[in-house]
Amino acid sequence: MKKLLLFLSVTILLISCTQKSKDKIDKIDKIYNTDVICDSWNEFCEKKDSSSLMYFIDTLKRFDTKNFNNDMTLKQSAKNQIALCISLAEDLQPLILEKENHKEEILLAIHEMDKVFMSFLKNKNASLKETHQKLYVFFIYFTLTILIGGAILVILNIKEGLEKDKMLYSSQVFLKHSILIQEAEQKIISRELHDSVAQNLRYVSLLAENISDKDTAAKIIETQNQNIEDIRNLCYNLTPPSITKDNLLSLVNIFAQKIFGDSFQFRLIAENDVDFSCLNDDEFLRIGTISYIEKKSDWLCKGNAATTESALSDLALLSGGNILPDLVISDLNFSGDNAGFDFIEKLHSLYPELKIIMYSMFFSAGMVQTAIQNGAAGYISKNAPSDELIECMENAFSGKTFVQKELRENLVKFNSFTDALTQREKLVMALILQNLSNMQIAEKLQIRQCAVENYISSIYEKTGINDKKEFIKRFGK
Repeated sequence: MKKLLLFLSVTILLISCTQKSKDKIDKIDKIYNTDVICDSWNEFCEKKDSSSLMYFIDTLKRFDTKNFNNDMTLKQSAKNQIALCISLAEDLQPLILEKENHKEEILLAIHEMDKVFMSFLKNKNASLKETHQKLYVFFIYFTLTILIGGAILVILNIKEGLEKDKMLYSSQVFLKHSILIQEAEQKIISRELHDSVAQNLRYVSLLAENISDKDTAAKIIETQNQNIEDIRNLCYNLTPPSITKDNLLSLVNIFAQKIFGDSFQFRLIAENDVDFSCLNDDEFLRIGTISYIEKKSDWLCKGNAATTESALSDLALLSGGNILPDLVISDLNFSGDNAGFDFIEKLHSLYPELKIIMYSMFFSAGMVQTAIQNGAAGYISKNAPSDELIECMENAFSGKTFVQKELRENLVKFNSFTDALTQREKLVMALILQNLSNMQIAEKLQIRQCAVENYISSIYEKTGINDKKEFIKRFGK
């Protein structure tokens, strides 16, 4: 009995799967897309053979007009047009088999079928036009809804903002009035302390001078003087003087002495003062350079850094606060990633208005020219006189390119020596002077290594140097 039930269950399951597979096949065999029919028709018109005609007839027979159009008239018209196309296509089959003898009849039949097929597509376009019209109307209503809703939100936000501004103004008026009342009360208290209490304490000090015990009298007078000084400070705090251009310096002095004592020194910086940043991984040299420049000129140091990373970070913060320095003094062998000429190029691209001066131990003409090409406004060696560094800064700040006097003659010779090079060859030459390999130069310029080798060969030929070490020794470091 169990075996029989198991057999029946398996049989029912297989029948069900078979029916589902059949339904799936039937569903797959149906065609609902007119593009398939169009493709088969175009294929037949191109080939005009029996197989393509049979494929076209097959697609027509499998086309289902169920989703063709909601209009029953158009749907029925489409069925009739498909039936007519099938009939014409079947009549055309014998002619296709002997198409060499019936070319004109075939062309006429195709023309007739094409007219019927175009009518079929016209009915389909009418359906699409109706759908597009509905979508257009929906889009119009949707857009109007968004615009009206946005306008309402804007009006509500404006209203809310006006109410907040009104409340803020009322609060500011109340606060200002409260401050004025408080200042008036503080002035009254200060006047009372100064005119009454301080005077009484001074009178007690005068009486103490007549005491026969001099030690006791001295202690009383000292205590009273301290009390009077405390009252004066209290009066000053209760009614601080207004800051004006006439008393600013004296008030800052008083404030500094109260906090730091008499040894405090400060410096006022006007808006038209010029400032700089010093970038060098040698702390002793960096601090010494800053100290000399500030002592011998009106330049003020706004920052300093020992690595490229910290330099870029500090400059980004200064730029964000709109207080970027006017000039940067940078070492060529700066510590960190992308140092040297890459760092100059990056600084120049990030802050085009920033003047960059190279302050380096290397003073060959090739290094000077490469630095200027990468955006430096000046180049000076660390062996140059200190006053020439300030001269270089002043020239760079005024928009002039400055090169140390001892290096100018070599730079002129170098430029005349490299005039025969193309712009691309000069760029490759600058990278050679940085002691980069051919592969690194290719990656830098995003060209093939063989192209780099061709450029180098051309440079060697034009300069008369065939060895990279000799080339770097003559024009590089």
